[in-house]
Amino acid sequence: MALFRKKTENQKVKPEEKTTEIKPNETIVSIGHHDISWQVLEAPHYSEKASLLEKDNKYIFMIKGRANKNQIKQGVAKAYNVIVEKVNILKVKPKIKMFRGKKSKEPARFTKAIVKIKEGQKINLGAK
Repeated sequence: MALFRKKTENQKVKPEEKTTEIKPNETIVSIGHHDISWQVLEAPHYSEKASLLEKDNKYIFMIKGRANKNQIKQGVAKAYNVIVEKVNILKVKPKIKMFRGKKSKEPARFTKAIVKIKEGQKINLGAK
């Protein structure tokens, strides 16, 4: 019994269904009728380093759950109406706080994303 059989000329190959052409540096914003921006983005991250990165068109966001780079890219593009070029993800581990030799607090771990947007575009985060 053969597990793999060669296709003969008589067997027809199904043509692929509709294919959409995607231009380079263009993001797919919507998946059907679902808006994923509120499911992925928690809030923008404000810090001194974040404000310095804005000069390079990079913005930092806090991320919910276990979102991947494509979901973050689509969420930022949908929420702020910009074209996202690159996404980097950082997982921040909790730091144990000690008080008189005992563990007092352990803050929750969180994930943040550094998002680079297209040159000439800007996101108004409301800080400043």
